[in-house]
Amino acid sequence: MYVLDQPKFLNGVVKIRTSLPPLQLLHNLKIIEHNLGRSFTGVRYGPRPIDLDIICYGTRRIHEGDHLIVPHLRLHEREFVLRPLCDISKSFPIPFEDRTRTAEELLKELLPDGRSELRKVTPMHTGRLFEWGEKTLLMGIINVTPDSFSDGGQHDTVEKALKQVEAFFEQGFDIVDVGGQSTRPGAQLVGAEEELSRVLPTIEAVRRSFPDVVISCDTFLSEVAERVLDAGVELINDISAGTLDSTLHETLARRNAACVQMHTRGTPDTMRDLQSYENVTEEVSQELSQNMETAQNAGLKRWSMISDPGIGFAKKKDQSIQLLRENRRFRMLTGNYPVLLGPSRKSWLSSVTMVDTRHSRDWATAGAVSCCIGRGGVDIVRVHEPSVADAVRAADIIARGL
Repeated sequence: MYVLDQPKFLNGVVKIRTSLPPLQLLHNLKIIEHNLGRSFTGVRYGPRPIDLDIICYGTRRIHEGDHLIVPHLRLHEREFVLRPLCDISKSFPIPFEDRTRTAEELLKELLPDGRSELRKVTPMHTGRLFEWGEKTLLMGIINVTPDSFSDGGQHDTVEKALKQVEAFFEQGFDIVDVGGQSTRPGAQLVGAEEELSRVLPTIEAVRRSFPDVVISCDTFLSEVAERVLDAGVELINDISAGTLDSTLHETLARRNAACVQMHTRGTPDTMRDLQSYENVTEEVSQELSQNMETAQNAGLKRWSMISDPGIGFAKKKDQSIQLLRENRRFRMLTGNYPVLLGPSRKSWLSSVTMVDTRHSRDWATAGAVSCCIGRGGVDIVRVHEPSVADAVRAADIIARGL
């Protein structure tokens, strides 16, 4: 019945509010399909540019002849519908056959072992897609600051930064993350003008020299995000999940920008005083989920966001270790977003090294990210040292069977 020999396609589920009755809603959807170029004379279930279906209409059962049957007749056999529906609401009640089932129940009945060949994606405003699950993506850190905790001053000229980007590129990194505001504990905020003077020359040079690399910018300021997106940045890495600039979410939504939403408390100057948790994984997940809901209310699309538990940000050593150990639980509690982890060269790693040097922390970083990949629940690792890529690839071979 289904046409299997066709290109990959994107599928999603959205929840809407409408005053339209079901048949009028269906009519409007068909108009949208027509305007986007769909032809209704092609092969049924074959390739098409757009296909809009009403999956559910509240909890109503609707049967309007052959025109409209709700819930959708084939809902229960389509993982590509049930999985994104579960991301929105696992407990959504669906009147199915002789009783009401939840979306999660229908998905478990369809896939009892939980295995899936579907891949989540995160679209960027340039049209590029991040595809999750096939491998762990590598994000290389380029701090163009004089005072970052690990590499302050090492990449403070465009030439130095480009040399490091080249080293990342040779090791197969997927993303370079350029930052102009130190976020080490106790760091003072420099403001948008100074931050832009640091990051823009490097971003522009990287875009010219490495046109295929994804550039991320580590910023929490709306003004900076606006300017760097114009300069070729495709991902905004916000360490505050919108808490340090209330206008950032609206800016990202307007620009259709992909973003990392990281958990922290307070500012870099105050976060050491905000490290009290009863259960760090549950509380971090809850607080970050609330911030990401705020982002969606501001217009950011769910599929544009990546979550980050914020290792070392308003967390003590044991709390950071617990978050790394429970990264799969963090993913589940936060809402199954793609997950970025950044334990690179954190101060607590010095407690496991015999000599505390930058390079000894790189070895410890490699061990930490490899362990997290093995446990599952991580999609991007953010690191300072290019050679950590070897450990990530080895971990992927073992954990993912690549």
